[in-house]
Amino acid sequence: MVEEASSPDARSAEVVIVTYSADRDMLAVSSGLSAAGIPNRLWFFDGSDEDWAVEANAGRFRVRNGVRALAMEDLRQARVVVHRTGIGHWTRPVRSTNADREERLFEEREWASLLHGLFLEVEQRFPDLTWINPPSVTAVAGEKYQLLATADLDDLIVPRFSVSTQSSLPPSASGQFVCKALSEDESINGSTTYCTAVLDAETRSAIPFRTDCPSLIQERVAIDHELRVYHLLGETIGLRITADRPDYADLRLVPRESLSVEVVDVGSDLEQRVLRYCARRGLAYCVFDFLHTPDDHDFLVDVTPCGTWSHFEPPVDRPVTRWYVHTLCRFLSGPWADHLVGAAAGRPPARS
Repeated sequence: MVEEASSPDARSAEVVIVTYSADRDMLAVSSGLSAAGIPNRLWFFDGSDEDWAVEANAGRFRVRNGVRALAMEDLRQARVVVHRTGIGHWTRPVRSTNADREERLFEEREWASLLHGLFLEVEQRFPDLTWINPPSVTAVAGEKYQLLATADLDDLIVPRFSVSTQSSLPPSASGQFVCKALSEDESINGSTTYCTAVLDAETRSAIPFRTDCPSLIQERVAIDHELRVYHLLGETIGLRITADRPDYADLRLVPRESLSVEVVDVGSDLEQRVLRYCARRGLAYCVFDFLHTPDDHDFLVDVTPCGTWSHFEPPVDRPVTRWYVHTLCRFLSGPWADHLVGAAAGRPPARS
């Protein structure tokens, strides 16, 4: 029951999902909501300018991307809007086909400014609408430095780190360090990404030296496994992720077949700290990456307000997808949660 275009005769969508076209998570969530009998509208914000059309003035708008249309009225009538920007996608959602580079960059900035403004207007006009996450929060929630630097306000422990153009190193119990990008968008160009990497001995021996680009250098922590915690509307689910090789620096670079993933209980103490963190920042949804040490401590190393799960989720029972759908159903109407059907829906995953 996915609505793909605005229509006066169409049943109003309870949930509107605004996302990028390659978002496998939200495609599965939309299917799960439909299987549960919850009307939802799936709208993609990325694409080529040749496929776009827009009419907007104060208090109304209608935008079309290919065959999918979205109007302010669609959002007003919804109870929940999933505003899923993705990493790097929301900066320039519409791709210009202009041959001139400077004009192309200008046109893409104009499209981005318009789309951001449309959703911010909806947020201000309809204060009772539930957003996952609000556009005003999304605008500032992608700054990795502040997400980590303020985690201690909610009693979350972050491995010691420093940001310096002089390559200053933080204290490190292990004597090792990792480097990572400050921006949530780690893409350098079309083929290169600044993933988390171990600071090699040769580079360390050359310190101090100046760099023109700041880099976050962090203490490397010896771990037993990683704990990925998903938060949605006050509910949490945890994935315990173990790699068959202990020397990796970035879990995303480990082949999926080399990972063991299981659903685990987050634990009440850690859950409360995660909930406080999200409440302070107005996050209805967020993903937390913890390093769990052999002495039973959880160190927070990444916070992603638009984090995904399809890469890590066990493909057979899809526990995170089912949990996400179940949580939305409970939020919309309690009884609906007991009637979830379909491959992407079902009873909430058991916790071990």
